[in-house]
Amino acid sequence: MLSRLYREGIKVASRPAKSLNVIKRDYSWTGRSHEGAKAWTAAGSIAVIASTCALGYLATDLLDPRVAYAEAPSSAKEFSPPERKDLPIFKKEEVKKHGKDSKTIWVTYKSGVYDITEFQKLHPGGDKILLAAGSAVDPYWSLYAQHQTKEVMEILEDYRIGSLDPKDVEAAKAVDASDPFRNDPERHPALIVNQQRPFNAEAPGELIMDYFRTPNELFFVRHHMPVPQVPKFRISFAKEGDSRSKG
Repeated sequence: MLSRLYREGIKVASRPAKSLNVIKRDYSWTGRSHEGAKAWTAAGSIAVIASTCALGYLATDLLDPRVAYAEAPSSAKEFSPPERKDLPIFKKEEVKKHGKDSKTIWVTYKSGVYDITEFQKLHPGGDKILLAAGSAVDPYWSLYAQHQTKEVMEILEDYRIGSLDPKDVEAAKAVDASDPFRNDPERHPALIVNQQRPFNAEAPGELIMDYFRTPNELFFVRHHMPVPQVPKFRISFAKEGDSRSKG
């Protein structure tokens, strides 16, 4: 068996030229294959150039980062009702008469008085707007900041019927020095008041579900005495056995 394989190997080795010709024919490039190779070479060159340009652009972009600027915060004047001398002046007591049980619903926002009888049916927040009926919407808007837009102000102005008497604003600022509750903070009007003095109130159920954490303005209050005026103070902590203290 081995001798036969050896003899066959001798025969194959004796024809080297023919074998080489076969190999040459099998692996020779035709004209079309040569053009394909050129195309692939060109594509590879383009890819290398594109990658180099991209890396250069990224490097330049990182060295010179772009800066995004937020819009400037809107001024308080922008969200204040314009002065309207062509409209009547209403007292605060008159506005109170137009609460949720009245045929016409009035509210105030800063110096403006508005009749929202028709709008309350279109209000996106539903009948929650009636919580401010006969009073100011300002405290509610501080909780729902989405109202602080030009579009909302334009809609509100369409329902304006007058202006609030400036004397009422000044009277609200007056403080009786003999009143022990004179330093009590101003409460949110949405609170359900169970007792005025000492103040005892709870949050309305229809607003609690709007927040995962109840806002401080709506958190329940239960006082037994007037709210004290706490002066500025500093707390110091000292480690036992250490004379140094940290504040």
